[in-house]
Amino acid sequence: MIKFYILVYFQGKEYCLRVEKTKITRDMEEYTVSGKNRSITLQTDAPLLRSRALKSKSASWRLIQGNAPRSGFLELIIKEIEMYSQQQ
Repeated sequence: MIKFYILVYFQGKEYCLRVEKTKITRDMEEYTVSGKNRSITLQTDAPLLRSRALKSKSASWRLIQGNAPRSGFLELIIKEIEMYSQQQ
């Protein structure tokens, strides 16, 4: 699968996180985000929205495995993944 790294700046610190796209179907994508000592799995419905040409609607994200990091940190992770996906 696809592996890439993102940098997230949160509360004065910079975090380098490894992201792996672990599953992709026509309806959803799953990403595993790994840090130094923990990982989480996120799921998005972005492929479904792209297939239906609903570009004005933003994709929804769910945490499906792992413990949620601080709320602001999770939003920054999602934002960085979306930015990377748009560049591809």
